[in-house]
Amino acid sequence: TLTINKILDNKSGSCVTMANYAGYVFRALGIPVAIDFTPAWGNTPGGHVWNALITSDSSSIPFLGAEANIGGYEPFYLFKMGDDSIKSTYKLPGKIYRRTYSVQKGTSYYKFDNQRNFLPMTVNSRMIDVTDQYFKVSDIILPLNRIKGNPNLLYISNYNNGKFVPVMAVERSKSYIFSKMNRNLLYYVSTYQENKDNTNEFPLFLDESGHSIFLYANFARRISITLDRTQSPEADQMDVLKNGWEVEECTRIANGKINSPPIPGKEYKLYFWDKKWVLGDKKLVGPSGSLIFDNIPTGTMYLLCEKEPTEKERPFILYKDKIKWV
Repeated sequence: TLTINKILDNKSGSCVTMANYAGYVFRALGIPVAIDFTPAWGNTPGGHVWNALITSDSSSIPFLGAEANIGGYEPFYLFKMGDDSIKSTYKLPGKIYRRTYSVQKGTSYYKFDNQRNFLPMTVNSRMIDVTDQYFKVSDIILPLNRIKGNPNLLYISNYNNGKFVPVMAVERSKSYIFSKMNRNLLYYVSTYQENKDNTNEFPLFLDESGHSIFLYANFARRISITLDRTQSPEADQMDVLKNGWEVEECTRIANGKINSPPIPGKEYKLYFWDKKWVLGDKKLVGPSGSLIFDNIPTGTMYLLCEKEPTEKERPFILYKDKIKWV
């Protein structure tokens, strides 16, 4: 962490720097300001750090020092469509943590500190879980007989920048309980064992009602999958926002415009997940722009690519008989 003098000398920095700067200033004034963070977004690339003002009733109000004032900051909006929460788009975190000065000795991160090298550096014993202060959450409970090898630690990850980034680890008890998980997100449960026979790897989708849907390729039941776009509306908006704050174009996307249709004459590949990305089918887009993949196993997650999987693509699943980008 940079010192206050170093931050002032640099005169600029990332969200981490801005949050630390506000933390230094407000704490010097005796104002209870915390630093909250998500190690990895669950539906877009990257992560984020911001501040929270702790109120007298122990609730918190988010802001970001040097950028957005208290009461005027919304850390999860990608694009806000007025008061329309359905058309608005969001960056969704699987977990939100709050940094602490003291070590949280009751956590698995303290007890198994020598085994936490698979986690991001920010996920450690000096934090508390505050996900439920921001979102409706649910527990993901896995019985011991579902996990091979009885590992001391079980990890859960979000898909971020083309890989699974661990955001939480829990220790073995009567079951493995990932508590206070944000809903409507894709997760990946795994262990990191030297014995490959005891490796555990499987994705799941925690839906808006808090129900865990385990994703496994069902080779006995195959279907055709039709796509009218090559990436999610969120990805379309992020591509637009790379060139500046284009409100009108983002609004058009929110209202249903597709900025990423399949290109006629171009070949696309559809991969499905079966412990790794497996090529399911490849097709040239016809003159009408239709993109239909055949003989695809059901029940798993999918990745649409132009060539091989990269960090750019995001998966989708079939949820309630519709394409859902996750």
